[in-house]
Amino acid sequence: MTARCTSARQARCCILALQPSQNRQPSLIWVLISKPTPGASGSAAGIVHQTPLYLMKKVREDTNELSCSHSITDYNMILWYKQDRGGAMELLGYLNQKFPAVEDHWKGKFSFSGDARQQSNLIINDLRINDSAVYFCAASTVGIAVYYTRPALFGPGTRLTVSEPDRDITLPTVTLLPPSPKECRSKDNEGLQKTLVCVAKGFFPDHVEMSWQVDGETVKTGVATDSPALPDGAFYKMTSRLQVAADVWFTPGRTFTCVVSLFDGTDVTRRSKTLYGIEGKRVRTAGYLKLAQSAKLSYAVLLVKGSVYAAFVGFLLWRRQVGTSKLRKTGKVCHFV
Repeated sequence: MTARCTSARQARCCILALQPSQNRQPSLIWVLISKPTPGASGSAAGIVHQTPLYLMKKVREDTNELSCSHSITDYNMILWYKQDRGGAMELLGYLNQKFPAVEDHWKGKFSFSGDARQQSNLIINDLRINDSAVYFCAASTVGIAVYYTRPALFGPGTRLTVSEPDRDITLPTVTLLPPSPKECRSKDNEGLQKTLVCVAKGFFPDHVEMSWQVDGETVKTGVATDSPALPDGAFYKMTSRLQVAADVWFTPGRTFTCVVSLFDGTDVTRRSKTLYGIEGKRVRTAGYLKLAQSAKLSYAVLLVKGSVYAAFVGFLLWRRQVGTSKLRKTGKVCHFV
């Protein structure tokens, strides 16, 4: 399989050249990796679903729990992909209606079941540590023509973690750091900002999501989370940031909570930390600009005064030199021994 992709801010379009077996002609399929929009191919009624979002298994087990479903009219093929931690996507094969086609080097390891017009299951045999990955399905269509213009639509993916039989679940340690006292202005100069930083570390597996609450209400604006979690020795770590207006932070009693959710194979366990807003000088943008303008004016006045003083001193020196020259010409210069 080869791929040529172009990316935009909210979508990625790829042309995938697929060759399932040496006896078949390669075909081209457009792949659109994005959330379907109403009115387009794969409208709101035809979103591709994957369950579960997270899955934990032990080495040497088998699993058929990775499921993909859709309700897109005329879509009769489901493709399956494996994405490693480096982000590389590898085609495992596809299900064309009820007929599976597994890539040659994956036969015996992966298989597919179901009817691709609605649903497919990915079956993985004899699980190993390196089977840990994110598995994506994509609903597509097969027609008479070699070139297809309808996009393949991806599901959100299932993150599978395969661990040793004696490996235990480890919950995260959460640290919430207050804004730096030196922080005052955002990079885009849209006003005074304060940034809270939440660090989750020492957890296993990497089935973690981070979210923020202000006064108990979930917020998404101003949130930036490093995802996926990064390896940290035998465990994982993850960081998230919340940026709020300075006035919001300088409100005594206001709560800022970082929530870390970890799926432990059966249930979701949550850990959280909370900071409280502090008393501080509420500096509004208008007041800041007024202060800056006053400083600029004071600086200009000092420059003018300095220039006038320099000119005055220069004039005195010039006058002294002229006076000395006249005295020398008249012979009235006195020398003291």
